[in-house]
Amino acid sequence: MSHTEVFILNYNGAHFLRPCLSSLLNVDLGNHTMHISVVDNCSHDNSASVVRQFEGVSFVQLDKNFGFSKGNNLGVWHRLNALAQAGQRADFVCFLNNDTIVERDWLIAAVERFASDPKIGVVGSKANFYDPFVEIVFQCAPIFRPRETGSLDTRDLGVFVRPLQPSRNVQPDPKRSKWVDGYPAESCGGRWLKPQGRVLIAVQEPTTSTSLALVFENRNLNGTITTVNATVAGQTHTIEIPHGEFRELILEVPPGSAEVFTQNAGSFITSNWEAGDEGTFARDTESFQEAREVAAICGVSMFMRAELFRSLKGFDEAFFAYFEDTDLSLRARLAGYSCWYEPRSRLRHVHCGSGGEFSPYFNFNVTHSHLLFTGRWMRGTTFLKKLLNVCTWAWRELKVFETDCNLETKPNLRSIIRMLKHPMRLPMRRIFHVSHARSIRALKTDELMASQG
Repeated sequence: MSHTEVFILNYNGAHFLRPCLSSLLNVDLGNHTMHISVVDNCSHDNSASVVRQFEGVSFVQLDKNFGFSKGNNLGVWHRLNALAQAGQRADFVCFLNNDTIVERDWLIAAVERFASDPKIGVVGSKANFYDPFVEIVFQCAPIFRPRETGSLDTRDLGVFVRPLQPSRNVQPDPKRSKWVDGYPAESCGGRWLKPQGRVLIAVQEPTTSTSLALVFENRNLNGTITTVNATVAGQTHTIEIPHGEFRELILEVPPGSAEVFTQNAGSFITSNWEAGDEGTFARDTESFQEAREVAAICGVSMFMRAELFRSLKGFDEAFFAYFEDTDLSLRARLAGYSCWYEPRSRLRHVHCGSGGEFSPYFNFNVTHSHLLFTGRWMRGTTFLKKLLNVCTWAWRELKVFETDCNLETKPNLRSIIRMLKHPMRLPMRRIFHVSHARSIRALKTDELMASQG
């Protein structure tokens, strides 16, 4: 029998907590035990009152928003110290996002994976997107004007898709839908369409028919009629758009067309120390059905041996959000343990439900955390190029800031400012790299670290 301490970090996530905690209290424990702690980063919504409605769930109130790393660390140390004083101990700690719903075998499957090998230090669950998706595949002729540098700019493309409009059975939050192949959203919320693009429309009820209204604008440069093909539920719909005009395409999707897609099946790390989700946007039935060793584990549902977490001193608190899970996974591997993905431990996840995908908060923290992350793991000459690139972009953003005075939209500039406020953070990580250079190179040549896309 084993005991797992589950920690849910929360910041103004009351609307997520009720379904998350309800699912946790219904998991199959077998002969294992579990305790749940909600660690609250000084929320100003009704999170505390929601948690108090769940008997046996602890609520740890912090006096400020410490971010993911320090917030979780404070929750763990508080709970483990309380257990030690009572003469008890935890075998595993688990970090679970508040915007998730776990399935019945979520805990047992992870614990059984640990039992299969004492050198498994970290186990990650299979995270599917919270919403079922209706998939639309677009096809249109590429219309662009090469720049003098040979690069392309989205403004040179010919078809613009206006922001998704509220439609029957579609999730009202447009961020729940995902553009798999497409250019980043413009400030208005619309997007330029790639010659071959794919969008996953989040629906509310998979057994209900869905109505979609898409508006396309022909902004090509040569004044011709543009044709767009949209394939959904096995049917292809064609629309012709005269130059300078817009057309609306109404798609009626029959019930049962929505499918479940994977969000994370373990994490990969590229040769340039970028990290990402294995299996993202793959159909849940297609692959990633077997447990396997992976390069790193995503913090959406991250199980870890309690003693290993303690020996590594927890998450690196310099990371406010993002890359702290990958960093901890790699430090566990340096300590001689492995990271495993366990597909039987399943959950549904509202991706970036708290942070907001590609929001200013998201962009800044990803930029800043990746600089810290590469400062520890990237080789010296390569890291200098990375640092120079961030500084170059920061300089460009500074020039824009002189005009718009909006620092929120300047992630590289904000990252450099943060570094100047904490001047020892990068040097300390370079010292770590030099001290572990040989072991890090061994990780880098591991097949789990191979470059992927």
